[in-house]
Amino acid sequence: MNNYNILSLCLVLMLSACSSAPKKDTHYYLLNNHVTGGSLTENIAQSQSSEAVLIKIRLPEYLMQPNLVIQMGEHRLHYARYHLWAENLQPAITKALVFEMKKSAHSVEQGTTDKHLYHFVEREQAFDGRKSITLQIDHFYPDDRSKVIISGKYWLTGFDNVSSSQSQAFYIEKVLQNDGYPHAVRQMRGLVSELAVKLVEKLRDA
Repeated sequence: MNNYNILSLCLVLMLSACSSAPKKDTHYYLLNNHVTGGSLTENIAQSQSSEAVLIKIRLPEYLMQPNLVIQMGEHRLHYARYHLWAENLQPAITKALVFEMKKSAHSVEQGTTDKHLYHFVEREQAFDGRKSITLQIDHFYPDDRSKVIISGKYWLTGFDNVSSSQSQAFYIEKVLQNDGYPHAVRQMRGLVSELAVKLVEKLRDA
């Protein structure tokens, strides 16, 4: 058998192996999984005196892609090939955060109603002359220590008692109780909820 025939046979075997290998399913995850409406929307509509606070989220480049990210060790990030976000993280985090801030500010269980009404915008010029929160999220992922993390800093603009040039740092983590990406995503959603509560508490003092 000459070299040409051997090469052809190898190519056929390689193509056959590739075609017969089982395909892995691609999984998509929603961070912003709530359905708006109901009593929360009605409470907000009745709060005619509420003041709008605009929300802006900034993400680093490595989070501006669809693959879920895991931190491996101190300096290495792993991108999950078959586990993807169904929606870009920037709008997903924004909508989830705004929803949780509304829920916290209009808490029926605590019998309190905050004076602020929360909206989100995506255009920088929409902040002109209004109160706003700008969040820079630096880390948002599970890691190899069985934790999920969200951290970064935020700025409050337009509040009398807070300097708009002074940033406030935040760091929240949760322990993963189970394996797998679905559980990690649920815990990451929980991080957004905890961050929302902290922001609402901060605004009550602003």
